[in-house]
Amino acid sequence: MTQESNEPVVVEKSRYRDKVIAAVAVVLVLSLVWFLYPSIKSSLQRMVNGGDKAIPFENLSGDIYLTLALSGTKLADLYEYNLGTGNLKKTFSDEADNRLRLTAKLSPDAQQLAFVDTSIDPNSNFYYPSSEWFQLRVIDKATGENTQITNTEDPSKRLGDWSPDGTKITYTAQVTDENFGGLDKQDFFYDTDKWVVFVVDVNSKVQKPIDRGTHPFWSPDGKKILYMKSDGLYLYDVSNDTKQLVLPTTESFDATTNIKMDVSDDGSWLALSLPAHRNIYLYKITSWERGIIEDKTKIEASGSSIFWPVFSPDSRYLVFQEADIFPGADAAANTRLSVYDLKAKSYRELMKLDGFNFDVAFISDWK
Repeated sequence: MTQESNEPVVVEKSRYRDKVIAAVAVVLVLSLVWFLYPSIKSSLQRMVNGGDKAIPFENLSGDIYLTLALSGTKLADLYEYNLGTGNLKKTFSDEADNRLRLTAKLSPDAQQLAFVDTSIDPNSNFYYPSSEWFQLRVIDKATGENTQITNTEDPSKRLGDWSPDGTKITYTAQVTDENFGGLDKQDFFYDTDKWVVFVVDVNSKVQKPIDRGTHPFWSPDGKKILYMKSDGLYLYDVSNDTKQLVLPTTESFDATTNIKMDVSDDGSWLALSLPAHRNIYLYKITSWERGIIEDKTKIEASGSSIFWPVFSPDSRYLVFQEADIFPGADAAANTRLSVYDLKAKSYRELMKLDGFNFDVAFISDWK
């Protein structure tokens, strides 16, 4: 009798336990789905789009560093464009700071900002209104400490690249030797061999000239420097001061300072913008040791003139400056900041630059 009377209670407890287990299982499944939702969404989108097709502009983020001057002026200053918010702001907020600043670039650890600058002279007739030489400076982002790295009379300095260990910087400058003694310091030369590539130690400030040329970039291991001369791209070996031609102009392009270039952070890609061709050429760097650059691909955006390509930190995207320039036109129109998704092969305009002087609009970094 006792055993028979307990059976309904046992059955009821079993049913209750099963309901609890089922509820817990549902909660766990929902939690797992919530946790994996981004991955599931991405997979579903790939299924809809077909195979492993990339989602255009997925995870596009970071800050793009630019040099800009308001239209009607040549008062260049540094700006940062945030891809998350779409906001453009000055790197230095002090409006009273009487300085011209160009080509900012962050150190590999993002703790120091390098750029070239000079004082503003409103009475100067030079292209950039100053009576002083441009000099290379580094600012500690945490402390605000501003250190002048160079103190030379080489005109028109331009920042190149930080070494991977953050101890050295490459930059270029117009030369002032006996061959160019009468050179006006603000003249611009398209001949790459009238510029010199330097390497300077950030701490000791000791600098060394490498060769005539422009647009220097370090290899990922810091052993080589890639740069442009009039007959093509060269690779300089830091350890033994030797150089080799790795991309002749006869095969690819006519080298001038009007051509802009960038190397991806991982050292696997080279981008060259050729304004005369109205496109960007993308090359695969397969060996820094042997200087192998191959597999040229042409990137076309909106068919306009393209300048200043810069890779994203993950090497997936290229940002660049565009403008519509027509034969016989005196000025550029519809200037803009644009980006290209190398993986999805997709193009997007980021921001209009019509409020700025097209001739003083440079892109120098993306972090």
